[in-house]
Amino acid sequence: MINIKFTILLSLLFFNLCYSQSGNWRVLTLQRELFSINFLTQNKVSIFAGDYKYQSTDGGISWNLPVRNTMNIGFSGGSHFTYPNYICFVDSLYGWATQNNTAIIKTTNGGLFWNTYNTNLSNSSLVCIQFINRQLGFIAGGIGNSGVIAKTTNGGINWVMCTSSLKKPVTSIHMINSLKGFASSFSNDTIAQTNDGWNSFEYKKAGNGAWINKIFFLDSLQGWLLGNPNYISKTTNSGLSWQVYSAPSLGNTVNMYFVNSATGWITSTRKRIFKTTNGGINWFNQLSAGNEDLEVYRDIYFKDPNTGWALGTSSNLLKTTNGGVNWFDTFNNPNGNLRSIYFANVNTGWCVSSFGLWKTTNRGYNWTHNQSVPVTEMNCLQFINVNTGFMCGAGGSFSKTTNGGVNWTASTIGTNNLVKLNFINDITGFICGANGTILKTTNTGTNWTTQQNNLTVALNDIQFTDSENGFIAADNGNILKTTNGGVNWVVLIPFNNFNYSAIHFVNNSTGYAVSNRYSGTGGSSRLKLKTTDSGITWSHTNIETYYGPYLYTDIFFINETTGWLTSSDFYVGYISKTTDGGIGWFQTFGPNGSSSGAHGGLFNIYAINEDNVWAAGENGTIISTASPVGIQTISLEIPKRYLLSQNYPNPFNPQTKIKFAVPKASFTKLIVYDLLGREVTTLVNEELKPGTYEADWDGSGYSSGVYFYKIISNEFTETRKMVLMK
Repeated sequence: MINIKFTILLSLLFFNLCYSQSGNWRVLTLQRELFSINFLTQNKVSIFAGDYKYQSTDGGISWNLPVRNTMNIGFSGGSHFTYPNYICFVDSLYGWATQNNTAIIKTTNGGLFWNTYNTNLSNSSLVCIQFINRQLGFIAGGIGNSGVIAKTTNGGINWVMCTSSLKKPVTSIHMINSLKGFASSFSNDTIAQTNDGWNSFEYKKAGNGAWINKIFFLDSLQGWLLGNPNYISKTTNSGLSWQVYSAPSLGNTVNMYFVNSATGWITSTRKRIFKTTNGGINWFNQLSAGNEDLEVYRDIYFKDPNTGWALGTSSNLLKTTNGGVNWFDTFNNPNGNLRSIYFANVNTGWCVSSFGLWKTTNRGYNWTHNQSVPVTEMNCLQFINVNTGFMCGAGGSFSKTTNGGVNWTASTIGTNNLVKLNFINDITGFICGANGTILKTTNTGTNWTTQQNNLTVALNDIQFTDSENGFIAADNGNILKTTNGGVNWVVLIPFNNFNYSAIHFVNNSTGYAVSNRYSGTGGSSRLKLKTTDSGITWSHTNIETYYGPYLYTDIFFINETTGWLTSSDFYVGYISKTTDGGIGWFQTFGPNGSSSGAHGGLFNIYAINEDNVWAAGENGTIISTASPVGIQTISLEIPKRYLLSQNYPNPFNPQTKIKFAVPKASFTKLIVYDLLGREVTTLVNEELKPGTYEADWDGSGYSSGVYFYKIISNEFTETRKMVLMK
């Protein structure tokens, strides 16, 4: 028992070291292809998205922030198909998944940790899996051009070959019970059928000549075969005979789900969803959301005839509550490559990509997409208060808002690509960009004047420390400096042949710059520099050389000692931090060891203080050190047990604090109810590390009376009473 406990403790420590992102970083948003939705219980739901997953504890009504998996789960099956049976849960704890090779992975704690088991099926590619119970399961796939099916009776630890003589590799398997089952491939419309657990089998024609994509059975008698393209087959006698229904509108299909004998849905290429209300005889289109065949909903699931979800390749989680008549995106996260992020205060911020502008009012935990923003690709945004903000971008585009980003006034102030802007007060601002472009305004962006310099290279970043002193990071080893508000610029060359990507000064004297030199197949070099005499002299660390584009992208300091810099390596993002003015740097975010399957590259970083830092980058990635609104971390020392303390003060008017502890990483909710049991507000709704926390509740908008607060965290639930007295 001691050895088992010690092993579990080591696993927890390893998981925290590798995946919890030191420095208290939270992943707020990212784009991942969503592969599979799994109802572990009526209320506990998991969505797997490769190296991340989303969880819900209220039946899919709300979802936690993305949580890092210990293993990559899910794989793409191509533009016209998917592997629909690669993951299987038999209850809230036990689940298995194939990885498109000879191994399978298994979890016994609802997907928190996964272990790998080799099937010893040499040269096989296993793509689908089904378990009847915790011990008995089947896997299927291919060895070369032949199909293979294997069986386990001890939960996946050991596997025995059932058959390797199927005509083609198996791409879908369905067992009605421990003995009777079916298997299909992409080769033709013939299915293999067994009545003795694949000790023997026979072939049966079940289509119209084209291949079969998926097998789905509602019960022991009723089942459907998803044909590709343009047809579906149905049986009502456990596969003894099949009726083929042609459906030309379906095209290349992906997945299907039936909720009863009459009602079902099919997903198809170009993010189309079709529905039938007569068992598959006729189909009508409910949704067409994509433009290309690669855009698909890889999984679709309905828990009743009205409530369902569809998982997209672009991090879309669609939900319907009226049987598919209307669909809405549950996540609605920022997408695309986020070129700029900026916060006016600890709660209110914006980010921008070529897909538009998003705004948050709760520190980045939820975002609202403003679809009325000009479609021109924007590279940088800045707000001088919660109402007034600016953006600049491609083709000399410039936009201004005076109502917090709701409406924007667009203009063109040049022809070059505008890269960065910096407003130093309510009226005076500067912009830099391609071909040596420097622009200045003294009337809040209404008019701009061109400032001359002797460079025609790309100017990548600009910062003014006051109305007179400013600096610009540029290509070809150049840094520009002005001491008279941009009337004249002096070119500094602290280090030759490097492109300076970002610059940041904490005052007129002390500043930092990062630079890169990338030569494609020749790899990359990068450099950090510091000045303490306004750029007259610069000191730098040793040049770091890497294979590939391992580049510095941004740098930001909140004072002379504390700062962060972002870097990217083949679409993987890293953040390093210094607390001694750049003498030493240590990694606070990013993968340890292999970078495979990690976050998107990070382009920019912004900080209000050490507890409120945000970084954004590729594929809609936003990470932050900011605590959720209303929750603070008191201690990350691991508590001995779950705890929900009495709120204090109590009675209260109008604010109170609620302290609680979680002894292990768990998805935690803290909900306030009124006396009638109606939900008033949710204070916590996310995955928390082991530790002690404190949540605030402001009851100023509620009437006096008795309220209850309830914590739900894995296997722990407790409710306490509090009194609001005005």
